[in-house]
Amino acid sequence: MAAAAAAADAPFLGPDSPVHGTSQTAYVSPLALLKILVHAARDSPVAAMGVILGEEVDGFSVRVVDAFPLPRCAGGGAFTQAIDPRYIEGMLAMLNKTDRLEGVVGWYRSNPGFYGRPSNHDSVFHKAFEQLNPRAILVAVDPVKSATGNFTMNAFRSVTSYHETSSNVGALNREYYSVAEDEKPFFELDIFAQGLASVFYSILISHRKNDLEINILKSMDKMGSKGSSSEDCRSLCQFPVMSESEKKNVEVSKDAST
Repeated sequence: MAAAAAAADAPFLGPDSPVHGTSQTAYVSPLALLKILVHAARDSPVAAMGVILGEEVDGFSVRVVDAFPLPRCAGGGAFTQAIDPRYIEGMLAMLNKTDRLEGVVGWYRSNPGFYGRPSNHDSVFHKAFEQLNPRAILVAVDPVKSATGNFTMNAFRSVTSYHETSSNVGALNREYYSVAEDEKPFFELDIFAQGLASVFYSILISHRKNDLEINILKSMDKMGSKGSSSEDCRSLCQFPVMSESEKKNVEVSKDAST
């Protein structure tokens, strides 16, 4: 009776009320894309992880303009990433000094060999980033399956219920993934309703370039044509230098993966 009374008193939002998760697109800038791919390729076959910066334009589109990696740590005998809010706040403060005023819109993750799909640990990390941004997105890349001129990348958000899409384009790419141990797509609604799994749904990814970004890409192409090493081109993406302990953790994780 109490539940029925509470349901009767709840306001009816109506079919025209603003809702999220109907047709969403993440617009990734070339700078953010380069940093993510370089970080993922350099750490492969170890998974890389970092923060993506940008702004939410509206309820249907997110603009990703920059990214930076997160430091690594050893925990429980396995290689993990450290999500330190103080580190993220410090990076944002330094970026603000360079007129990079955008905030955290999510995080990126490389899952080598999984075709850019969420892994069984990503829901835990995603919950942490949702404390920084309730509508955080996950950009997953696969450096192993990527090839020259092509890359495997997908974007996701977590859901508490299944979403339907009103977009014809979005309907072609609407997929749900769980964090099940077998790493396979998950569709069992009865199991999901019992709260035994956390589900991501995929959102569209698009790319836009302004004049400055076009000039940067052309300059990188000229550097490669003149015989410059790939390290010169990668100098655009500066990452923290690993300490000796971090290098040891990488070797341990590589040995464990073989």
